[in-house]
Amino acid sequence: MSEKFDQNERRLLGILVLMNGIEITDALLLTPLAETMQSQLQLSLQEFTSIVAIYGLAAAFCGIVGAAYMDRFDRKTVILTSFAGLLISILATSQAYDFWTCFIARFFAGGFGGITACVVLAVIGDVFPDSRRGKALGMVGAAFAGAAVLGLPLCVAVNLMTGSLSAPFLAVLALGIANWIWAYRRLPRLTTSQKASSRELYRRMFAIVKDRQYARAFLFVLCLGLGTNCVVPLMAQYMELNSGIAKEHFSWIFLLMGAGSLITAIAVGKQTDRAGKYPTLYVILPCVMVMVAVVTNLPVVSLPVAALVATLFMAVAVARLVPAHAILLSFTTNQNRGAFTTVYNSISLLSTSLGPFIAGLVALRSPVTLRLENFSYVGLLSVAFSAAALYLATVLRGLRS
Repeated sequence: MSEKFDQNERRLLGILVLMNGIEITDALLLTPLAETMQSQLQLSLQEFTSIVAIYGLAAAFCGIVGAAYMDRFDRKTVILTSFAGLLISILATSQAYDFWTCFIARFFAGGFGGITACVVLAVIGDVFPDSRRGKALGMVGAAFAGAAVLGLPLCVAVNLMTGSLSAPFLAVLALGIANWIWAYRRLPRLTTSQKASSRELYRRMFAIVKDRQYARAFLFVLCLGLGTNCVVPLMAQYMELNSGIAKEHFSWIFLLMGAGSLITAIAVGKQTDRAGKYPTLYVILPCVMVMVAVVTNLPVVSLPVAALVATLFMAVAVARLVPAHAILLSFTTNQNRGAFTTVYNSISLLSTSLGPFIAGLVALRSPVTLRLENFSYVGLLSVAFSAAALYLATVLRGLRS
């Protein structure tokens, strides 16, 4: 069978990549807009981190529910409905005027975004055979890099040009509507032949969660995620308030961060194949800990230094996921892979919720200087989580040997 995609497959991948990129851009967009949101919506630091946290929590919950029930419906119906719900939630976010309206909008955005991400993976599994599935997943996964390299810098630029909090979300919404129309007209009917039992899937997930070996793997996922997710939501705000970086420079900083993470991820992927999953992770995780310590203690610095630090941080943060995913995907059997992946993805999303929540409990906004305080303590916690992930990786390696 040819490993090249035909015209219909390329069209399908284009729709899915763009859809995934829009969902990721929306999920990440609150990070560079932290200071603007707190100012225009009159949010406390804790309220802002709660808004960031609810997205991941809703995505984790709805991802599990969606995995159990999506096989009962035509894939096109599910993906168009969930993506439409995401677009409506983005519109609601753009019109939010206080904490509760923004909190509710982000809750629904996380829920519909989680289902959308879940059904995108399901479509890949349905349409592409084993010989081309990995390549298709790689292209859809590249949407993260696309969101980092193009989506976030453009949205930050729109915010700076207009001075409006609504404008970046409306820009994402406009692109999303165009993609929805494209999907409605060109996405084929995709009726799965696997009418999975939701009861059977939940039974398998419960059995996997109870298994001690799998439990260690899930704890590894949680610690690995918290090693950076405590820091990322407040990093841009800290650099603006404490390190003296003007807001208008952030579009370029995020562009460099995205480009750096893309280049590093490709290089680390090759190194993982050559040196092995575990040795590569053992090198990268200490680098993550060092960069977390640097980012959370960064003094007033010049723009080139700040851009270099941010780029190095994001590069190693993304790179650590390459060997980690390879470890986790090889940890289970084919029979349990669907249930394992569902739980694993949900815990990964849960870490994106717990991270901002923890940061909001520890960090403070000084009413006098308006600077972020205790961010270095957030960094210490993040380093501790990465150290725990490093230890758990050695435990998992022992279990597999």
